[in-house]
Amino acid sequence: MNESNDRPQDITPVAPVAVELFTHPICSGCHEALNALRKLEHREIIVLTICSLATHAGRLRAEELGVTTVPTVRQGDRFDVLERKTDLEQLIKILEPTSIYEYDNPLNPSPAN
Repeated sequence: MNESNDRPQDITPVAPVAVELFTHPICSGCHEALNALRKLEHREIIVLTICSLATHAGRLRAEELGVTTVPTVRQGDRFDVLERKTDLEQLIKILEPTSIYEYDNPLNPSPAN
């Protein structure tokens, strides 16, 4: 173990993944997706860009990429339309495959102290 950070020395940190979230203020599922992805961003697992279709720039970006439904998440060439909570849960598993503790799941609140 490396005493300075208690990590095995052979583990190389992974660079955060660039993720775009397409939203709209009246979208009920967008708020949950945004909150979950912000938690991943806070933990430096992703770098999050938010594209609101309520803005001209957001609509242009969505049109450029062919996004017609919100919430939609873009990661590289992959697009995930989050129609159900299970879609968001699956996306979180893809973005953070090493999380084994329930309280590490960005969809669940932190455990009480």
